[in-house]
Amino acid sequence: MLPSQVEIIWGLIVATIVFLVLATAVIASIVVHNSKIRESERKFKMLFHQVFDAIVVIDSGTQIIEDLNESACNLLGYTKQELLNSSLEDIVPKEELQRLQSTLDRVVSSGSAYMGETTFVCKDGKRIEVEGGFAVSTIAGEAFVLGSFRDITERKKAEKALRQSEKRYQELFDSVLEGIGVVDENEIVRFCNPAYADIFDRGSPDELIGKCWLEYVPESQKKLVLSEIEKRKKGQSSQYQLEISTTKCKRKIIILSVSPRFDDGNRYIGSFYAIMDVTETKRLEEFSQRAERLETAGRIAGQVAHDFNNLLGPLITYPSFIKERLPSNDRAIRLLDDMEQASRQMADINQQLLTLGRRGHYNQEPLNINDVVLQVLKQTKPVPDKLVMETDLGQNLLNTEAGRSQIHRVILNLIENARDAMQDSGLLTIKTENCCVDTPEGSFGQVPKGEYVKLTISDTGCGMSPEIQSNIFDPFFSTKTSDMKRGSGLGLSVVDAVVKDHGGYVDFESTLGKGTSFHLYFPVTRESAHPTVRQQIVGGTETILVVDDDKMQREVILRLLGELGYLTSAVGSGEKALELLEENAQDLLLLDMLMPEMDGVETYERALQLNSSQKAIIVSGFSATERVEKALKLGAGAYLRKPLTLKTIAAAVRKELNRA
Repeated sequence: MLPSQVEIIWGLIVATIVFLVLATAVIASIVVHNSKIRESERKFKMLFHQVFDAIVVIDSGTQIIEDLNESACNLLGYTKQELLNSSLEDIVPKEELQRLQSTLDRVVSSGSAYMGETTFVCKDGKRIEVEGGFAVSTIAGEAFVLGSFRDITERKKAEKALRQSEKRYQELFDSVLEGIGVVDENEIVRFCNPAYADIFDRGSPDELIGKCWLEYVPESQKKLVLSEIEKRKKGQSSQYQLEISTTKCKRKIIILSVSPRFDDGNRYIGSFYAIMDVTETKRLEEFSQRAERLETAGRIAGQVAHDFNNLLGPLITYPSFIKERLPSNDRAIRLLDDMEQASRQMADINQQLLTLGRRGHYNQEPLNINDVVLQVLKQTKPVPDKLVMETDLGQNLLNTEAGRSQIHRVILNLIENARDAMQDSGLLTIKTENCCVDTPEGSFGQVPKGEYVKLTISDTGCGMSPEIQSNIFDPFFSTKTSDMKRGSGLGLSVVDAVVKDHGGYVDFESTLGKGTSFHLYFPVTRESAHPTVRQQIVGGTETILVVDDDKMQREVILRLLGELGYLTSAVGSGEKALELLEENAQDLLLLDMLMPEMDGVETYERALQLNSSQKAIIVSGFSATERVEKALKLGAGAYLRKPLTLKTIAAAVRKELNRA
């Protein structure tokens, strides 16, 4: 049965109603969805513009800025309208542009993200440092590059300032001459500067870090160090002196200033160390003290030696006079020979005392040290079979300005010392050479730059300990035992004094059980040495006035001059000498340098007023150098050192009398 017209109409009405209901539902759903989208967009825009980081949206193909937030505008100083549709060229420096564009291309092609730092240029031209990154984002099938950045300009400035500050403090730390270090509770070095490492003869701090510094402390010093560590554990700081043995086995003296370290729980965790190497300072202090000792001893020695000289005169002179008056077979002659030999040995020791006291006087002239070495070796007593003496005398050796007898004494003293050290068994070497010192050198003493004749005397003997080495130049210091030939204790002190008198320097090296080498440096001279002429004893008949305040000395000199045939007279003071000269002119005056009231120089000055051509010879055991020089400048022909001998007085008197 076909539906009626009414049914069809009602069906259409119902379908329309259903459609309308469904349409209304769909429309309502669309309205609600659009509302949510708008809310989401509103929230996105709010976040986009209110986030602190600068955000820009860049077209992945053209690299044109499509959008940006307010933070980006504030960061760069532009309005949004000024930056929209602008390119990276407008905000990136030229030197950064290519790198940044390449980075964007890589991000787009790979789909990866990039994080890093770059530079932007603000509207006012100011450059800012930023950190951030790029990432690819797809919206409605279209790819965009999203960039996010934040300003790190101030942070970069702070980091740069911090690096500069750290660099300055590191440079300061590294340049401090004092060793600075930090150790843990086990005295393991955790941190130190180069000076700290250098004190222990390490090449760099890295060679010392992680090691216990106590390994450099000798056993004799460890008790002291351990007691100081215990004090620090109780919170006490300290400063003390310590002797260490470095990586290169060098002995050093250091002063440590130490403070304890504690953690937040007041637990001891180590110490701060500040160390100073005072080895050289201590060495110089020892030199200064030694110099003071030498000066004091020399002053005393010189005064004693002067008195001895006056007493030695008759002891040296009279035995020969007595022997002339005795039969040749008289038993007393042997006793007189012994007396004469002993007096000469006493005179030799006395001369060493004068040298030590810088009160001896000797003429210096161009001298070749090789000649003196050969002369000493010729006079050296027979050498035993077990002792080998070798020489290495430099060819074309330069001359030095020196006193022959003094250099002879120096070489002889060193040879005797070497033989004693070897007990006449071993190798003794004598070497001479021309030496040019470019930089100050020396193990014991500093030898300054200059040209020198260097004399080295080495032995393979017992060597010397550090304690003995510090005293060897002290007067009267001797290591010779009773079974050796006992000496005066003046040998090396005289060597030191003579070398210094010649403007030279002494250095030495010694190893216990291996031997010793002495190095003597004498300044060179380009003057030629004068050939020595053998002098004969020649007298005369001229008149000579002896002026000396010591009666015994006057008698000795009168006897010597009498043996030579001269007509002599003597007085005890300068005043009496002038009185005699006013009445009786004398061909020659023999003037003692040191006399009360009026000394030899003043007497000679007054004598020249009486006779401008008056000849004179100065005689003394010692004299202040300037007074000797003044007498010679006034016209005195020579300076004779007491005690006098017939040979020395004969040569000097004859030479002065013959002088035009």
